[in-house]
Amino acid sequence: MNYSDLKITKPKSVEELTRLWQELLGTPPAREQFAYWTAAHGAEATERAVVRTGRKKLALGGRMDADYQVRYTSSVLNNMKTQQETTHV
Repeated sequence: MNYSDLKITKPKSVEELTRLWQELLGTPPAREQFAYWTAAHGAEATERAVVRTGRKKLALGGRMDADYQVRYTSSVLNNMKTQQETTHV
């Protein structure tokens, strides 16, 4: 899959985000993790973060374990939120 060709579309459901994760990263985290991310950051931001994590994994030659994938996705989401907050001040 070519990550640069991915287009962010309408907000995704937890099930759609889980399928996206499987396609890009392999075994997804628990459903509750996606529910938390979408509740805290929104589905569109979560989708963007999953895609960025997929790009990171590709850049690392696939060397990204499951724990690192979740932590990286959370970090991307938190950074996006902080950036959004500082631009709206």
